[in-house]
Amino acid sequence: MRAPEFWSGGGGIAPLLLSPFAAVYAAATARRVARPGWQAPVPVVCCGNATAGGAGKTTVALDVGQRLMNRGIAVHFLIRGYGGRLRGPVRVDPDRHDSTAVGDEALLLAARAPTWVGADRAAAARLAVEAGAQALVLDVHAKTGEQVRRGQPLFRLDDRDLRAELDRARRAGVPFSADSEGGMFGFFFLPELPRNYAQVMASDAARFNRFFHGMLQRGVYLAPALYEAGFVSAAHTDADIAATLEAARSALATL
Repeated sequence: MRAPEFWSGGGGIAPLLLSPFAAVYAAATARRVARPGWQAPVPVVCCGNATAGGAGKTTVALDVGQRLMNRGIAVHFLIRGYGGRLRGPVRVDPDRHDSTAVGDEALLLAARAPTWVGADRAAAARLAVEAGAQALVLDVHAKTGEQVRRGQPLFRLDDRDLRAELDRARRAGVPFSADSEGGMFGFFFLPELPRNYAQVMASDAARFNRFFHGMLQRGVYLAPALYEAGFVSAAHTDADIAATLEAARSALATL
């Protein structure tokens, strides 16, 4: 699958023709998200993301679930079941279900703990609680998780840290921009955040390479491509984050 040309080009008629569909989709999503979710009687952790997919939420859900299980908590996973034909709610049975029925991510989760597939997350959550779940871990898009009320987000990058690094880079004359969403962050050697593929690829690749190797020399391994995102997980302590920021300050100073 290839991204539409107008994502990285100047527009043209295609986005104009698609804009009414985008408006209808946005309105329907806003209406669904505004509905109050079901209040589960057990703790709920939503490992969501703000993108269409590929942000690593399943691996985070597995990690969070394992940490809870290590504390003796009976964890059940909830997932939409993308790629599978079953709408559920249904408990995943690896001996009976395959990826065409429940999706491959559901099978990964089911190998670790009881897993429920369902387009209606609230209905799946009720069944999980009835089956003995002491905590629910939702592997879903950030907005679709609103069907079940959850607590505060587990992962958050402090925007003050990002702003401080931006200020330092600009004072040093380095074109630098960064942003974060939940536990995901990204940065570019551009004066402003890019808005399309062409702008991303205009980032200063040579400067990124020097920064990447500078961080590596300081014990921090970042994604080796200038357009990839980074993630903060439950495995990263405050000391880890502080050390990473200090390494970034030192590496930026050499650019």
